[in-house]
Amino acid sequence: MTFPSPSRVTAMAAMLSLALIPISRALEIRNYKPRANDWLVWTGDEAALNPAFKPSAARFSGVGFPDQPDAWERHVTLVSPLHFVCATHHPPEVGWRIEFIAADGTPFFGTVASVAAVPNADGQPTDLMLGTFAEEINPAIEPFPVLVLKTEARYRGRPMLVFGQAGEAAKTNLQGFTTLENDPGFDTTRFAFFDFGKRSACTYESGDSGCPVFMLSNGEPALIGTASGQDLLGDGSLRNYCNFIPAYLSSLDAMMAPDGYLMRRVPER
Repeated sequence: MTFPSPSRVTAMAAMLSLALIPISRALEIRNYKPRANDWLVWTGDEAALNPAFKPSAARFSGVGFPDQPDAWERHVTLVSPLHFVCATHHPPEVGWRIEFIAADGTPFFGTVASVAAVPNADGQPTDLMLGTFAEEINPAIEPFPVLVLKTEARYRGRPMLVFGQAGEAAKTNLQGFTTLENDPGFDTTRFAFFDFGKRSACTYESGDSGCPVFMLSNGEPALIGTASGQDLLGDGSLRNYCNFIPAYLSSLDAMMAPDGYLMRRVPER
C-alpha cells in the first residue's frame, strides 16, 4: 500500500491515511490548469472564490477550511447549518475556527464544538466523522445534501468532482466499492474508489484526507464522501478511497437529530 511523495513511492504493509505523510501539495492532477482546477485562489493568507471555476465556485460555499496557520489547507464539508463531515483520522480540533466563503465573497466562521466518529451497523467507528459547531453558520453558507441512488451499482461509472487540500478539484469517475479487511482504523468503513493510471484525471496526495467528493444532481453538487486513503495496485496504478456517506445516513441522522437536524437527501430522478 502506498502514498506518493515528491520523490518516491514507498510500499507499506497496510493502507495508510492521506494524513500520515508530510504535505507536498494538493491533488495530483493530470494536465493541471489553475483556472480550471482551483476553486479557491489565494492572495497571501486571504482566500477568494475563483470566478473561472466550473461549476461555479459559489456553489461550494459549504466547503470550509480551518483558520489555522498550520492547517489552513484542510477541508470540512457542511451538511446542516450546525454540522460538518470530514475523515475521522484527520479532524479539526475542538476550538478551531472554520472559514466559509459565501457566494458574494463574504467570509463567515464557525467554531468547532465537538467531533465524533460515525458508527457502522455494528457500532464500530468508521473513517467518517461528524463535527458540530458551537452555533449555526450564517444562512449565506449552503449545506450540501447527499446523493441517494437505489443501489451502489448506479453510482459506478458516474462523473464526480474530487476536492483536495488547499482549494483544488478535478473531475474523474467513480469506479467501484470495497470494504477493506485487516486494515485497522479503516476496515470498518464502506469505501467508494477511483484509480489513477495512464488515463485517469487525478489522484490523492498526502494531506487530502477529509476533503469532499461530489456528484452533480440536476446541475447542483451533492455530497457522496470524503477522502480517506490510497493503495498501490499490482499494475502500478493508485487506488484512491473515500468513505461512502450514503451507507451511513441512518447513523448520521441519529447523531444529528438531538440538535433538530437530519441529513438532506437528493433522490435519484
